Amino acid sequence: MGDLRGCGTAVAAVLVFVAGCGTAADAADQLEVEMVPGKGVLESDGKWRLHGGVFTFVTTVGGPASKTSEPLVLRLSMPMDAVDIASITGDQWQCDEVEDGLACRNANVVEAGGTWPALTVGVRQNGYAQDTFDVVVSGAGEGSAGVPVFLDSSV
Repeated sequence: MGDLRGCGTAVAAVLVFVAGCGTAADAADQLEVEMVPGKGVLESDGKWRLHGGVFTFVTTVGGPASKTSEPLVLRLSMPMDAVDIASITGDQWQCDEVEDGLACRNANVVEAGGTWPALTVGVRQNGYAQDTFDVVVSGAGEGSAGVPVFLDSSV
């Protein structure tokens, strides 16, 4: 199973293996996930501030170590009690609204070092929240990104 020193104390080696210990193979599966603010988003100190109306943001995923053969699965979590999905655009993206945001899938084959088509999400603010928007990807590799958001719908 390899040398497990440096992974922290574990009750059993099985627990260490399941929890993960960061290996070279794990690094090869890491994808680069980026969330970029769009129309209607004021970015300040790494936080997004939104003040009513519709705003957009773009999520990009790239950097597979080798040509992909599995679909990319993307989960976007956001405070759905304070926002409604207004639009979803992106080549080959299939998305469904779920309780805490969006569940999306893209079956495009991506070459090593390439990127999947950008996913642009339009959101209509309908309430107040101080929370985060979080993206987690899996399937063709793993990665995540998140950004703190402040939603204020007062006039």
